[in-house]
Amino acid sequence: MPVIEVERLNVWMQAGDGRIIHAVKNANLSLGNGGQLAIIGESGSGKSTLLMALLGLLPPNASVSGRVVVNGVDVLEGPEAALAGLRWREVAMVFQASSNPLSPVHMIGQQLTRLLVFHGFDPKRAKARMRELLDMVRLPTACEQLYPHQLSGGMRQRVVIAFALACRPKILLADEPTTALDPIVQAEIIELILALRQSLDLALVLVSHDLALVGRMQGDLAVMLAGEIVEYGPVNQLMTKPTHEHLRTLLAALPDFGLVEEPA
Repeated sequence: MPVIEVERLNVWMQAGDGRIIHAVKNANLSLGNGGQLAIIGESGSGKSTLLMALLGLLPPNASVSGRVVVNGVDVLEGPEAALAGLRWREVAMVFQASSNPLSPVHMIGQQLTRLLVFHGFDPKRAKARMRELLDMVRLPTACEQLYPHQLSGGMRQRVVIAFALACRPKILLADEPTTALDPIVQAEIIELILALRQSLDLALVLVSHDLALVGRMQGDLAVMLAGEIVEYGPVNQLMTKPTHEHLRTLLAALPDFGLVEEPA
């Protein structure tokens, strides 16, 4: 049974000048337990909007139609109480900007521990779990005594990944998690996410505009253009035999370096 099912999803946004923007157009996709899906496309193609729809976090100026079911919960029709039980516990998200979720005036260890206590962990257990999470994302224990501004961009992004994994979700959504990082750190973050997906048996949806970073993932690939999914299928198949001109153009510009293979 799929853990994510999207059928005929449409999302419209009302702009400040009154215009209606059709941000996502008749999107269909599914993801099985422990599977992985990469969504690529240029800026403004609807990738992030589609991901936000999976969590029921679209802004007030959005209107939707279609069906979105995540881990058995109808996200578009379900009550907020059902969505509150779904978010972070069953499905969690890594957002684009690594600094935004972090408080500048609290140490990393304090923030992770408070997050865990908020979600029901015993305070003593929360501290132990905080250290487990830092180790999981390959950060030294000393980071718990540091403030966000004392960490590099890549280290902050690892902390945000730890935040997302705090409640042991079954599904991880990652929205361009390598934005503003240099190419070497980008590859390290993607490798970390793929390794965690495997070790924790997560279902993963990874959104990116960088085909080079997702081109060697296993699973499926969805290519978005102007709100539409114009290519959808196994990564290996689409990378070798693309049928849409947009994907062919992207592949023609793809360098032969910087690709990341999922750990064996």
